[in-house]
Amino acid sequence: MRVLRVTRKDGHAWTVPIEQDRINIGRDADNELVLEDAAVSRHHCLIERQGPHIIVKDRGTPNGTFVNNEFLSEPRELREGDRVYVGPFLLELVALAQEGHHAVRVATPMGPVLRARTTTADDRYGQRLTQWAQHWDGGGRPRSELLRGRLLTEAQLHLRSGPTDPVVRAFVGASSRRRTAGRLGIGLGVLGLLGLVSSVLWFVRPWDGGGSEPDEVASAEPPEDESALEVVPLRRDKPAQPQAELTWIEHEVIPAESIEDIARRYGATVSNVARWNGLNPDAPVLEVGTKLRVHAEQTPLPQQKIDFELDRDYDWKSLSERFDVEPDKLRAYNPDVTELTEGLRIEVWINPKPYARRSEALEFPEFQIRDDALSVGAPNDGKLKNGVQMPESPLYTRRAPNIMWGSTHTIETLLEAIARFRQDLAFDHELVLADISRRGGGKFRPHKSHQAGRDIDIWMPTLKGVYKEKYLGRTNRTKIRRPAVNEIDWYATWGLVRALLDTEEIVKIFLEYSMQEKLYRAAKEMGATEEELAKIQWPRGAGSGGAIIAHSAGHITHIHVRFRCAEADIDCKNNSRAHLSDDL
Repeated sequence: MRVLRVTRKDGHAWTVPIEQDRINIGRDADNELVLEDAAVSRHHCLIERQGPHIIVKDRGTPNGTFVNNEFLSEPRELREGDRVYVGPFLLELVALAQEGHHAVRVATPMGPVLRARTTTADDRYGQRLTQWAQHWDGGGRPRSELLRGRLLTEAQLHLRSGPTDPVVRAFVGASSRRRTAGRLGIGLGVLGLLGLVSSVLWFVRPWDGGGSEPDEVASAEPPEDESALEVVPLRRDKPAQPQAELTWIEHEVIPAESIEDIARRYGATVSNVARWNGLNPDAPVLEVGTKLRVHAEQTPLPQQKIDFELDRDYDWKSLSERFDVEPDKLRAYNPDVTELTEGLRIEVWINPKPYARRSEALEFPEFQIRDDALSVGAPNDGKLKNGVQMPESPLYTRRAPNIMWGSTHTIETLLEAIARFRQDLAFDHELVLADISRRGGGKFRPHKSHQAGRDIDIWMPTLKGVYKEKYLGRTNRTKIRRPAVNEIDWYATWGLVRALLDTEEIVKIFLEYSMQEKLYRAAKEMGATEEELAKIQWPRGAGSGGAIIAHSAGHITHIHVRFRCAEADIDCKNNSRAHLSDDL
């Protein structure tokens, strides 16, 4: 089965099954695949299925369609790995391998391939709002179709989240003016009525002898029952898409967190979060530690609390730039801190997010790797002939170059995977590569494996701002410090793991089972296919077989990657037993 993977410029993505003969793509709601952005034409391009072939055609759009960074001037057959650019969106053809078979690896030009999570509630609400606005605009802009009450409030909140179609802004603006005019009319009516009553009383008073006070003026027209408002019916040429399944979750409020922060995090609306928990939707912040129930459409990874020791003097602005956290929030996390001096320990809360794909192609250093470095024997009983050292590169940091020798196949494949990882994700933080093998291989304490130049330890990528060079332990005054569990960037970790898997030269990636759930959730949110998810052992159990990412005790803050044998390797054995991965 083949699917179309769609990735937005912010890194979020979803897949579209290719089950019909024609998929129209564009900004208008009548397309099968609607991509909302000013750089996407109303009817931009189309995907056609012609027997076993998938064809992409541009529809004469002035914005242009590009395949592998080349302008699409005529229909072109798509192959697995081709990258179609429609405005800021990336479309990829993905073939899901049948059970028992392996997908054929296709060499493709280097370029962004980030895959991410499904469409959010905010996305779908934006699409509905656009449909209402277009229906209103196409029907002559009647007052009867303008938004009221709760619907208008939510539309106004949506407009604050970013750029919106001009018709939508006109629609919401007209609705707001109608409500203002309505309230003004009621106010003037009440004032007029009061004036009339006062005049009558003034006129009548001399004849009533100053008797009883006048009756109370009747109140103005009661406010609308917002719950009774109905959505304007829409003309639909095709059935509405099914709604995503919602899940009740419990959220614990962190410092300086507002209802709006929580609603955005889980794909809900401010009014709903407030209603579910009996809160004032206009409350600026919530009490820390409060537990809220949220009917969440998206369930992102938990926010991560970092205990950070300042390595120099900072001000709030420079500290904000280091962690990409607003200064006001940093102050709220550390209310008793007045001066940010070296050695002070502070608290930072980070909300991890999937990375955007790179919009530009990176320039990678070229390496000439000798072709005579051979792996001999098994990972736990082998050696390395003519080992080649992992070269120095700005793409990564070598923790200890003197113990980073491998076979030609291992080093070349590792370099390919790292280049793809760096190109796929806008992850510019440190990537630390650790032990491979000794120059000639053989026993390498404390490892049981790492003997044949086909095993490498890679430290988990960490959240922005966490890494310090002293963690490498290269001086007598510092000790090696691998990332703490709460510092791991799981989205970047999945990006790295996926780049390794895409080489199809990996026997196993060892990671303790207790850590695999977060990797699985990050992969799922980043649009991993069922086939990709099946390569992670979780949730089938630590003893289950068939997965490439497999349990090995102690692999918590680093992954242990084992590469396949090359044809030229001598008496090479692709051993995948977990107990042979013990490198603690």
